[in-house]
Amino acid sequence: GIDLAADDAPSTSHYTFDDKGRVLGVFGEAFGGKDTGKERKECKNSGRFIHIPRQVLRRRILEAVRPGTIRWNSALEGFRTSKKNPKVVKVKLAGGDVIDAALLVGS
Repeated sequence: GIDLAADDAPSTSHYTFDDKGRVLGVFGEAFGGKDTGKERKECKNSGRFIHIPRQVLRRRILEAVRPGTIRWNSALEGFRTSKKNPKVVKVKLAGGDVIDAALLVGS
């Protein structure tokens, strides 16, 4: 796996917005009422979400996989879990290519 703990940019508040930019809701430790100040201890596998910049995540993934493994700039048509192996994602690209993958990341 990829250890992202050192790349984490901790966040204690999260906001959800609608398509007009209005706040739909807030959540996170900052709104929980408990003191999570400087005595807060972060640790590996603490169970909270990791927040890292997209380019850092890209670099860390690229360092961990074989060259040519990642398909950039592909338009997704659809995907489903393989019937034979639920750990495989069947990915169909707009150009007609079908790929068996262990992980599908989109943005």
